[in-house]
Amino acid sequence: MYQLQRLLLMMFLMLNFSTLRASGSFPGITVINQLDSVIFDLSQSVCASGQVTFPVYFKSDDPIYAVDFSLKFNPNGFTFSTVNNIQSGLFTSAYYNNSDSTLRFTSYSITPMINNSPLVTLRFNLPSANISLARFDSVYTLLNGDDCSRRFINPNIPAGIGLIGSPVIIPGDCSTLFINTQAGLNYLWSTGQTAAQITVCLPGTYSVTVSAVQGCNAVSQFTLLAPSPLPVELLYFKGKQVRDRIILEWATASELNNDHFTIEKRKTDGSWMACGNISGAGTTNHQNNYVFEDLNPSSGVNVYRLSQTDYDGSVQILSEEAVHFLVKEAFSVSVMPNPFQLYNHETLKVNFPCHGAVTSARLIETLSGKIYRHLPDINEVAAGNCQTELKLHQDISTGAYQLIIETEQGTFSTGVVILK
Repeated sequence: MYQLQRLLLMMFLMLNFSTLRASGSFPGITVINQLDSVIFDLSQSVCASGQVTFPVYFKSDDPIYAVDFSLKFNPNGFTFSTVNNIQSGLFTSAYYNNSDSTLRFTSYSITPMINNSPLVTLRFNLPSANISLARFDSVYTLLNGDDCSRRFINPNIPAGIGLIGSPVIIPGDCSTLFINTQAGLNYLWSTGQTAAQITVCLPGTYSVTVSAVQGCNAVSQFTLLAPSPLPVELLYFKGKQVRDRIILEWATASELNNDHFTIEKRKTDGSWMACGNISGAGTTNHQNNYVFEDLNPSSGVNVYRLSQTDYDGSVQILSEEAVHFLVKEAFSVSVMPNPFQLYNHETLKVNFPCHGAVTSARLIETLSGKIYRHLPDINEVAAGNCQTELKLHQDISTGAYQLIIETEQGTFSTGVVILK
């Protein structure tokens, strides 16, 4: 019955308005255009007791006697309550249709309405006081029965979280989330912090509630992502010279859909040349160790690149390693004096190129095969040249010996004659 009464009032007002327009009873009326506007001012919203209230007014350079509008909106968490008159002398009717979630409003005044001043206030149920839920899907407005423009003034509460840093959080890294600051606002993050800017170091969804003194608030969210699982978690990739070849070794802590590894060597022009492939372990969370031998290394620095290929054909570069390779002729060693006389000398001086740390030095008697081991201290006497001294006991037998020195880059030897 109440809705029927409002509908009849609306029809009565519209009929009277049409009659007055036709008779010219409104002095100075001109045609309404898009420069005339009905304004819904959410910047003046007040939230209290589970409701939000905001004013509606118009701007026009013509005398206005009637204002009409319809608002269609999503009723989830935001439903119509009442329309309240602000200006005196208004005849109004408001009808909300549940079936299409549309509020239809019409108003009429015998005297011109006050321009650029609140005409009525709209009140909606908004239990969460989250003003960002107050969204309207479509709006239709009339001034003096003619179509006009419409405008929404957004709430003075910033919405949307800004980011400083990466949206993907890698372990050990952090990013900064911020909200634009304004006077009279309070901030509460899902972390419990109350500043406008926070630093976070873990992936996840973060939200901030920005509250104004009028009781309304706006809630914004931002999701920081964790990095996608790496197809291969590489523990190390290293290489060394062993005699006439270079041996590359690597280990993985886990593998995901790993079909195979590819070993490449950089050429002099900077491009890469494939050396070979090693089958991967597919998917595993256990450590796996791998070895590859380069049987044809180049003299000098050899740079290798390790990559892996998934079952789907995607490729990831894992690591690079530089290995210094010495050709056999570079492993030259000199012994002084040679022959070596025990009664004149206590130490045997050995000179050789500095190519990696010495791991062992030993004398082997040629006839008996007896080994005398000694790990000497190394002194670099000139750029690239090293020297060490082997202390020999007086009870060492005379005869021919083989001096063998092993370094990280290879093994070399020379003959030594010991006399008494």
